[in-house]
Amino acid sequence: MLIGFSEPEAKWFADYAVDEKKLHSNPSKQNNPYFSESMVFQLNKLKGSIAKSVIKTILTEFGYVTFPYGYESQFEPIIESLHKNNQDRAVRQVRTMPDMFVYDSATNNGFTVEIKSTNTRDEKSFWMKKEVLRRYMEYWSEALLVVFCFRSNNIYVKKFGDINKDQLKINQMYG
Repeated sequence: MLIGFSEPEAKWFADYAVDEKKLHSNPSKQNNPYFSESMVFQLNKLKGSIAKSVIKTILTEFGYVTFPYGYESQFEPIIESLHKNNQDRAVRQVRTMPDMFVYDSATNNGFTVEIKSTNTRDEKSFWMKKEVLRRYMEYWSEALLVVFCFRSNNIYVKKFGDINKDQLKINQMYG
């Protein structure tokens, strides 16, 4: 048994470590009974942290100064209190705060960035819940959506305000 893993998690890890095709799969509770909901959340959080580190490194290399901006960074003491289904406008806006503020000292301009990551084979099929996208577009239309693709290391960027909702494919399961 692997240290720190329960027996089912250790079995999943051993199976995936051996099978290269499965190694790149996205472990979710639906696809894999060996992961608890908590473990899936922690793995997704880790992937998000890696994507943020990659984007921060690239921006820094190009001379930008980056600052943590998201509510996970600024409001850590009250995260547990900010329930997802809260209808208060201020709480909804805080919950959708972009991840990073980026400053260009040469031009004295700044912008906000929301970083997402994906492991999908089809990079044109990044999924975001319809309500989450709507909130970003409503509260943070000037922010940049940056999608980091783990499989290819490609990075896609688009301003939330420039996303045409009418051209998006809607999957009812996620909407």
